[in-house]
Amino acid sequence: MIKMNITGLNELKKLSEDLKKLKQHVNRQSQWAVESLYKSTTTIYERHIYDLVYEEYDPVVYERTYHLLGGHGAKDEKINLSGPVKSYDFSIDENSRDPVDGTTWGQKANAIEHGSTEMYFKHDQTPFNRPFVQKTQEALEWENKRTADAFERSVNAIINRITRG
Repeated sequence: MIKMNITGLNELKKLSEDLKKLKQHVNRQSQWAVESLYKSTTTIYERHIYDLVYEEYDPVVYERTYHLLGGHGAKDEKINLSGPVKSYDFSIDENSRDPVDGTTWGQKANAIEHGSTEMYFKHDQTPFNRPFVQKTQEALEWENKRTADAFERSVNAIINRITRG
């Protein structure tokens, strides 16, 4: 009679259970990361438009069409929180036109970024550069990295917890 040692099978069962737990935890954490990026990206983007652009111009003279905030189809966002691959895509269509004055988002952004005598400024204020695109891009990249780092830390903690337990 041949005796077989099947402890390896028990280890495989435990590994399978651990992988299922890991998949569930990572799925929840990835959903958190994408939701967090969606919320923080919107907040950062809008805050920079208000702080670096709108607050610098006289609202009585400068008609705000909110095209820079993404109005009129300028802002394109797609969020996917279902399935194994979650994503958040954020972009600005630089060719979208403001229906009030016909300028594209790219033209407006360039005028603000590099200064322009065509922009209306507060009383007795001379035109100056407002590098909002660069500053906003840097803030969004920083937030993306912060969220990715937090996601990585949480997944590593989950892996450590599962493999120890």
